[in-house]
Amino acid sequence: MKKIIKAVTHSIPFAVCVLGLGMTLYVVQQQWIRQSFNDYQMEVATDVARSLKSGANPSFIIPNKSVIPTDILASRSAWIVVLDESGSMVDTTANMGGQPVHLPDGILGFAKAHGTDVVTWQPNATTRQAIVVIYEPTSKLYVVTGKSMIDIESHIAQMGVLVAIGMCITIAGVYVVNFLLVVSKKI
Repeated sequence: MKKIIKAVTHSIPFAVCVLGLGMTLYVVQQQWIRQSFNDYQMEVATDVARSLKSGANPSFIIPNKSVIPTDILASRSAWIVVLDESGSMVDTTANMGGQPVHLPDGILGFAKAHGTDVVTWQPNATTRQAIVVIYEPTSKLYVVTGKSMIDIESHIAQMGVLVAIGMCITIAGVYVVNFLLVVSKKI
Protein backbone atom coordinates (compact mmCIF):
# COMPACT_ATOMS: atom_id res chain seq x y z
CA MET A 1 0.00 0.00 0.00
CA LYS A 2 2.88 2.37 0.78
CA LYS A 3 4.29 1.78 -2.70
CA ILE A 4 0.99 2.70 -4.33
CA ILE A 5 0.73 5.88 -2.24
CA LYS A 6 4.33 6.77 -3.07
CA ALA A 7 3.76 6.16 -6.81
CA VAL A 8 0.61 8.30 -6.75
CA THR A 9 2.39 11.06 -4.81
CA HIS A 10 5.26 11.10 -7.30
CA SER A 11 2.78 11.12 -10.22
CA ILE A 12 0.80 14.18 -9.09
CA PRO A 13 3.19 16.87 -10.46
CA PHE A 14 3.34 15.07 -13.81
CA ALA A 15 -0.42 14.65 -13.89
CA VAL A 16 -0.90 18.37 -13.21
CA CYS A 17 1.47 19.20 -16.08
CA VAL A 18 -0.34 16.79 -18.43
CA LEU A 19 -3.72 18.30 -17.48
CA GLY A 20 -2.42 21.83 -17.98
CA LEU A 21 -0.91 21.03 -21.35
CA GLY A 22 -4.00 19.11 -22.45
CA MET A 23 -6.34 21.94 -21.50
CA THR A 24 -4.08 24.47 -23.23
CA LEU A 25 -4.01 22.31 -26.36
CA TYR A 26 -7.81 22.04 -26.33
CA VAL A 27 -8.40 25.78 -25.87
CA VAL A 28 -5.90 26.74 -28.59
CA GLN A 29 -7.33 24.23 -31.07
CA GLN A 30 -10.94 25.14 -30.22
CA GLN A 31 -10.28 28.84 -30.77
CA TRP A 32 -8.33 28.21 -33.98
CA ILE A 33 -11.10 26.02 -35.41
CA ARG A 34 -13.86 28.43 -34.36
CA GLN A 35 -12.10 31.57 -35.62
CA SER A 36 -11.16 29.99 -38.96
CA PHE A 37 -14.81 29.04 -39.42
CA ASN A 38 -15.51 32.76 -40.02
CA ASP A 39 -13.15 32.94 -43.01
CA TYR A 40 -15.68 32.01 -45.71
CA GLN A 41 -18.34 34.35 -44.38
CA MET A 42 -15.77 37.17 -44.17
CA GLU A 43 -14.64 36.59 -47.77
CA VAL A 44 -18.18 36.62 -49.15
CA ALA A 45 -19.30 39.63 -47.08
CA THR A 46 -16.20 41.60 -48.09
CA ASP A 47 -16.72 40.84 -51.79
CA VAL A 48 -20.41 41.78 -51.66
CA ALA A 49 -19.67 44.98 -49.70
CA ARG A 50 -16.97 45.94 -52.21
CA SER A 51 -19.46 45.49 -55.08
CA LEU A 52 -22.07 47.55 -53.24
CA LYS A 53 -19.53 50.30 -52.70
CA SER A 54 -18.98 50.36 -56.47
CA GLY A 55 -22.71 50.92 -56.97
CA ALA A 56 -23.80 47.39 -57.85
CA ASN A 57 -27.41 46.36 -57.33
CA PRO A 58 -27.68 43.79 -54.46
CA SER A 59 -30.02 41.62 -56.54
CA PHE A 60 -27.29 41.09 -59.13
CA ILE A 61 -24.30 40.44 -56.87
CA ILE A 62 -25.51 37.90 -54.35
CA PRO A 63 -23.82 34.69 -55.49
CA ASN A 64 -25.67 31.37 -55.88
CA LYS A 65 -29.07 32.92 -55.24
CA SER A 66 -31.57 30.11 -55.42
CA VAL A 67 -35.30 30.05 -56.09
CA ILE A 68 -35.84 28.48 -52.66
CA PRO A 69 -34.09 30.50 -49.91
CA THR A 70 -32.00 28.75 -47.29
CA ASP A 71 -33.95 28.22 -44.06
CA ILE A 72 -31.26 29.02 -41.52
CA LEU A 73 -33.19 27.19 -38.79
CA ALA A 74 -32.89 23.89 -40.70
CA SER A 75 -30.05 24.16 -43.22
CA ARG A 76 -26.30 23.93 -42.82
CA SER A 77 -25.73 26.01 -45.97
CA ALA A 78 -24.11 29.43 -46.04
CA TRP A 79 -26.41 32.39 -46.63
CA ILE A 80 -26.36 36.12 -47.39
CA VAL A 81 -28.69 38.94 -46.42
CA VAL A 82 -28.45 42.57 -47.50
CA LEU A 83 -30.24 45.03 -45.21
CA ASP A 84 -30.82 48.75 -45.51
CA GLU A 85 -29.79 51.19 -42.81
CA SER A 86 -33.01 50.62 -40.87
CA GLY A 87 -32.43 46.84 -40.87
CA SER A 88 -35.09 46.10 -43.50
CA MET A 89 -34.49 43.38 -46.06
CA VAL A 90 -33.13 44.49 -49.44
CA ASP A 91 -32.18 41.06 -50.80
CA THR A 92 -31.45 37.63 -49.39
CA THR A 93 -30.69 33.99 -49.95
CA ALA A 94 -32.13 33.07 -46.54
CA ASN A 95 -35.14 32.99 -44.26
CA MET A 96 -35.93 31.84 -40.73
CA GLY A 97 -38.68 29.25 -40.88
CA GLY A 98 -40.24 31.06 -43.82
CA GLN A 99 -39.96 34.48 -42.14
CA PRO A 100 -37.39 37.20 -42.94
CA VAL A 101 -34.07 36.98 -41.12
CA HIS A 102 -34.11 39.54 -38.32
CA LEU A 103 -30.89 40.31 -36.46
CA PRO A 104 -30.71 41.91 -33.02
CA ASP A 105 -30.26 45.70 -33.25
CA GLY A 106 -27.03 45.51 -31.25
CA ILE A 107 -25.31 43.53 -33.98
CA LEU A 108 -26.20 46.07 -36.65
CA GLY A 109 -25.32 48.98 -34.36
CA PHE A 110 -21.89 47.55 -33.60
CA ALA A 111 -21.23 46.89 -37.30
CA LYS A 112 -22.25 50.44 -38.20
CA ALA A 113 -20.00 51.92 -35.51
CA HIS A 114 -17.00 49.67 -36.22
CA GLY A 115 -17.47 48.64 -39.85
CA THR A 116 -17.65 44.91 -39.08
CA ASP A 117 -19.09 42.57 -36.48
CA VAL A 118 -18.18 38.88 -36.23
CA VAL A 119 -20.37 36.96 -33.81
CA THR A 120 -21.97 33.68 -32.91
CA TRP A 121 -25.70 34.32 -33.19
CA GLN A 122 -28.30 32.04 -31.63
CA PRO A 123 -31.72 32.94 -33.08
CA ASN A 124 -33.41 30.11 -31.14
CA ALA A 125 -32.52 27.36 -28.67
CA THR A 126 -31.39 24.87 -31.33
CA THR A 127 -29.73 27.06 -33.95
CA ARG A 128 -26.31 28.70 -33.76
CA GLN A 129 -24.89 30.67 -36.66
CA ALA A 130 -21.40 32.05 -37.27
CA ILE A 131 -22.13 35.41 -38.85
CA VAL A 132 -20.19 38.32 -40.28
CA VAL A 133 -21.85 41.71 -40.66
CA ILE A 134 -20.22 44.48 -42.70
CA TYR A 135 -21.69 47.96 -42.87
CA GLU A 136 -20.93 49.59 -46.21
CA PRO A 137 -21.27 53.37 -45.64
CA THR A 138 -21.29 54.47 -49.30
CA SER A 139 -24.41 52.46 -50.12
CA LYS A 140 -25.65 52.58 -46.50
CA LEU A 141 -26.28 48.83 -46.58
CA TYR A 142 -25.42 45.97 -44.28
CA VAL A 143 -24.08 42.72 -45.71
CA VAL A 144 -24.73 39.75 -43.45
CA THR A 145 -23.29 36.31 -44.17
CA GLY A 146 -23.71 33.27 -41.99
CA LYS A 147 -23.40 29.53 -41.71
CA SER A 148 -24.71 26.93 -39.29
CA MET A 149 -22.24 25.93 -36.60
CA ILE A 150 -23.65 22.42 -36.07
CA ASP A 151 -20.81 20.66 -37.89
CA ILE A 152 -17.99 22.75 -36.43
CA GLU A 153 -19.34 22.33 -32.89
CA SER A 154 -19.47 18.57 -33.46
CA HIS A 155 -15.82 18.62 -34.60
CA ILE A 156 -14.82 20.64 -31.53
CA ALA A 157 -16.64 18.19 -29.22
CA GLN A 158 -14.89 15.23 -30.89
CA MET A 159 -11.55 16.98 -30.46
CA GLY A 160 -12.33 17.51 -26.76
CA VAL A 161 -12.99 13.79 -26.31
CA LEU A 162 -9.72 12.89 -28.06
CA VAL A 163 -7.73 15.34 -25.92
CA ALA A 164 -9.37 13.96 -22.74
CA ILE A 165 -8.58 10.37 -23.77
CA GLY A 166 -4.99 11.36 -24.54
CA MET A 167 -4.63 13.05 -21.14
CA CYS A 168 -6.05 10.00 -19.33
CA ILE A 169 -3.73 7.60 -21.16
CA THR A 170 -0.72 9.83 -20.49
CA ILE A 171 -1.55 10.19 -16.78
CA ALA A 172 -2.08 6.42 -16.50
CA GLY A 173 1.27 5.88 -18.21
CA VAL A 174 3.00 8.28 -15.81
CA TYR A 175 1.45 6.44 -12.86
CA VAL A 176 2.54 3.03 -14.20
CA VAL A 177 6.12 4.25 -14.76
CA ASN A 178 6.24 5.75 -11.26
CA PHE A 179 4.79 2.58 -9.76
CA LEU A 180 7.40 0.46 -11.54
CA LEU A 181 10.16 2.78 -10.34
CA VAL A 182 8.86 2.56 -6.76
CA VAL A 183 8.61 -1.24 -6.95
CA SER A 184 12.15 -1.46 -8.33
CA LYS A 185 13.23 0.92 -5.52
CA LYS A 186 14.66 3.50 -7.91
CA ILE A 187 12.53 6.21 -6.27
